[in-house]
Amino acid sequence: MTKLLIASVYEYLDLFGSQNTITTASAIDAMIYHYKDISMVNFYVAQFNQELFVVQFDDLYINIYENELSFKRSFKFSDVTDEVIEIRFKLHIIEENSIGNLIHYACLSKSDLLKDEDSHDRKISEIKANTWYQRNKHLQLIYSDVHIDYNV
Repeated sequence: MTKLLIASVYEYLDLFGSQNTITTASAIDAMIYHYKDISMVNFYVAQFNQELFVVQFDDLYINIYENELSFKRSFKFSDVTDEVIEIRFKLHIIEENSIGNLIHYACLSKSDLLKDEDSHDRKISEIKANTWYQRNKHLQLIYSDVHIDYNV
């Protein structure tokens, strides 16, 4: 299952450009579309069609640092386990050990849409209006791989 989740992220990155030439803008678009388009229930039902999956929560966290973009999709099914599954994806802008200061943070949550169907669009617009994003949106990124964490 881990390999399939990782492949799904890379598939979206490829839709928005080669993995070797991905930019800040295309990375953010790819992760937002992955979040909006891929239903975790459908993803798991396709693999385990005898099981019942009900999502308790499904959130996408976007952190913009001086030297790094960080994405975390965190979801949990309503079942007897406490297992939370996280897809973590970090993109490095320059090769440095420090990530720098946090510049912008956003969380897209499926539950937000129940209260305000435009909340995701507003948050995405805030990210794209950020001066750091405007200055670096065409910058090609050096990025690390995707990690899947279980039982977080």
